[in-house]
Amino acid sequence: MPVRALAIAAAAAVVAMLALLVWGASDAVAVLVVGSVALVLAVALAVGALLLTRRLRTSVVLDPDAITIRQGGRTHSLAWAEVDEVGLRGRHLILAAKSGPGNDAAIMNPRTRSDPAFLAVVTAVRDRLDADRGYRARPFRP
Repeated sequence: MPVRALAIAAAAAVVAMLALLVWGASDAVAVLVVGSVALVLAVALAVGALLLTRRLRTSVVLDPDAITIRQGGRTHSLAWAEVDEVGLRGRHLILAAKSGPGNDAAIMNPRTRSDPAFLAVVTAVRDRLDADRGYRARPFRP
């Protein structure tokens, strides 16, 4: 959740309501305008923050046959056998498809590269690809 944006929106809404209360007691038009503008901006900021959160939310489903990525109302599925290459490009984990760039899948990381949740996704993708290709982890022997 975008806590900072929602906190700013809540503070602006409180200021707007106080301004509207002052206007009700004094009939000052400037206070009415300031209160109304602050209230509209507070609502717009809160709605924008909630919509952006919904758009950025990503769901990744790893099953034995494919990876499915849902982000911002879009769903993209790519079979493990179709994955040609995996790499990090900025904040995106890119799964390049053998059939061409138009079929690539990407997982966006809104945090840093060292984020534990994102690293867990990278590890899970690696393990699924290894399993699909028949690779097995060999124990380390010094």
